[in-house]
Order: sequence, then C-alpha cells, then structure tokens
Amino acid sequence: MPGKAFHSFISVLLVLASSAGWSQEALRLLSDQAAKHVGEFAQVCGVIAGTYYARSSNGGPTYLNFDKPYPDNEFTVIVWRKDRKNFPNKPELLSQHKACVTGTIEIYRGKPQIVAKQPEQIIFWPLEPDPTTGD
Repeated sequence: MPGKAFHSFISVLLVLASSAGWSQEALRLLSDQAAKHVGEFAQVCGVIAGTYYARSSNGGPTYLNFDKPYPDNEFTVIVWRKDRKNFPNKPELLSQHKACVTGTIEIYRGKPQIVAKQPEQIIFWPLEPDPTTGD
C-alpha cells in the first residue's frame, strides 16, 4: 500500500501532467482506480514496478506493470512492437519510475490497461527515495 508521501507526490504529478500536451480532458486516476473506469479516457498514475518485452509473442508487446510486479500488478501499459519505433528509448527501461499514462482504459484478462502508441502518452520521473521513510 503506497504511503502518504507517495499519494502527495501523485497529487502534484497529476497537476503537472495535466499540462503536458493532451488536448482532450482526461479523468485523473491512481492505478488502483483504473478498473472502475473501463472505456473512459483517463490519465492513470503510479510506479512502474516491472516491465517485460515479449519479443516472440504475437504483436511483440512491451508490458509496463504499475505498482506491483506481474501477476499482482494493478494496471498495465502496453506498447506494441509496431509502435516501439515511436519511442526514443526502449519502454522496458522505464521500470522503477513514477509515471502517468493517458489513453482509453481497456480490460484484458481482468486487468485494466492502456495501449500507448506515442511517447507523449507517458510522462515519467525517476523513482527517488522518500527522505522521511526511505521508501
């Protein structure tokens, strides 16, 4: 369960991310709230707890799992192989970053996800320890 400092940071992050270039107004959510908003255009924020590039899988998806590693993740961002060329850095290198992703929330195998096709959909910051807790 994220601490008070994390939730405070996410609140600031949501304000900053709201000015980051998406013209359509997005609902702003923490990753554990996404499942209640399937079909809605939203900005979902959390910590990327783990990533995986499934090169040999159909479509070559890259998974960015939020808040807990797979299979306990709260939310996933998918970047398909055909869209990887749009990203200046490999998406799987974003592990251990705080991030917000904007798009339409879908559900796949019981988990909420957003498909990211452009790097502008993902805003991220390196994870820094909380000086008061060490988290």
